[in-house]
Amino acid sequence: MKDTIIIAVDSKCADIFFEFSKENPHDFLPVKHKSFIGSNEIIEFIVTITPSMLTALTGYLVARIQNSRQEIKIKKGDLEIELKNTNLTPETALNILMQLEQKPRQNEQR
Repeated sequence: MKDTIIIAVDSKCADIFFEFSKENPHDFLPVKHKSFIGSNEIIEFIVTITPSMLTALTGYLVARIQNSRQEIKIKKGDLEIELKNTNLTPETALNILMQLEQKPRQNEQR
């Protein structure tokens, strides 16, 4: 299972992904340009999906939830993912990444 996707999150909520990219520079790279959805700045990341990356991300999300107010909010435009419990699995982490995946624009598909 080695696949690469591009995800995007609201810049105000991107800290969890920036921290993870520092710890996993080969699997999780921030894209160095500014993008906007409406007036909101978004941060994009190139993510290589590997079993170890999913396991690490799941553990990281669980640790962040336990050390926060028992919830984490991740935003992408109108989409908001809210994590409220510690019942996370690698499958849950993969589902979160797929929800945040950037779809190619119509003119880029040609």
